[in-house]
Parts: sequence; structure tokens; C-alpha cells
Amino acid sequence: MPSIVPQLPSTDKHVCPGVLQTFLNEPPELTPLARLRELRCPTLLLVGREDPIVPLAVMQQVQALVADSELRIVEQAAHSAYFEQPEAFNARVLEFLSRLG
Repeated sequence: MPSIVPQLPSTDKHVCPGVLQTFLNEPPELTPLARLRELRCPTLLLVGREDPIVPLAVMQQVQALVADSELRIVEQAAHSAYFEQPEAFNARVLEFLSRLG
């Protein structure tokens, strides 16, 4: 499995890069990342544009692992997009669900 460890800024006070890198560098059989390719349903991936914990670059690589996935970005939001931009977050969820019928 390709590495999906982002280049995290070492000065970011909101991120503990060592923890994220340790998780993402675990042997694939020990992480849920290895199972993403098994998903067989439409999947919505939402990420805040300024998310320091799971950056957009990571979510783009997660999207590549999930066959039927759609990545949507919530502007002016970080890790808690549902709380920081609830209207934009909910709109993206409702758009996705409406296409599922």
C-alpha cells in the first residue's frame, strides 16, 4: 500500500505528526486503511480545507483507495467541518444523498 503520510508542518500546534505517521505507517493488515479497497458502496468523504489533522492531501489518497467515493471540500473549515460550517457541510451531505435516490 502506498504511503499516505502527509508532509505535516512541524510548527503546527494542532497536530501531533508522530501519532498520525505512526498510525499511517503501521503494517497494512493492522490498520483500517487496508480495508478501504473493500468498500462497495457510494461513499462521501468530507474534509475541511484547513484540516490540520487529516489534511486534504491525505483525503485525496484515501479517495483513491475507495472505488465509488466522492471527495467534497468544506471551505473555511478545519477538522470539525460539521461544527465550523454546518450549513455547507449539511448541503454537501444532502446533495450526495439526493443523488443516491
